[in-house]
Amino acid sequence: MAAPAASEPPGPDDERVERPSVEELLNRAVKRRICVIIGAAGWGKTTAVATWSRGRPTAWLRHEDHDGEVDGLLASLVGALRPHVPLATPGHDTTAVDPRQAGFSVAALCTWLHSVVSEDLVLVLDDLHWLQPD
Repeated sequence: MAAPAASEPPGPDDERVERPSVEELLNRAVKRRICVIIGAAGWGKTTAVATWSRGRPTAWLRHEDHDGEVDGLLASLVGALRPHVPLATPGHDTTAVDPRQAGFSVAALCTWLHSVVSEDLVLVLDDLHWLQPD
């Protein structure tokens, strides 16, 4: 079983690295629905996004949270999102977001999020390149 996903960026606050030009690029990128940050290992992508995302509603999911397993990915994703969305809202069945339930899918997750998220929420999928294409 995968460890619970962290909803906060990695690293303590004292490890913040100020990069005004990178932060400006991220501020512009966040105006889009999806932003992909690509770079070689060790170039500071995770640190830059972690620094930028502090103080913003951010759900953070790392590869280690699910070890590339599809079931673990969905469970960890729901776990990372739950601190940012209400679990019980009138007219919304929260059992529909139980990834252990048969028939749970990304479509069910998107439907749930669309019904309960009313403000911008940054979702970071760190080390996404480790996921298998299938």
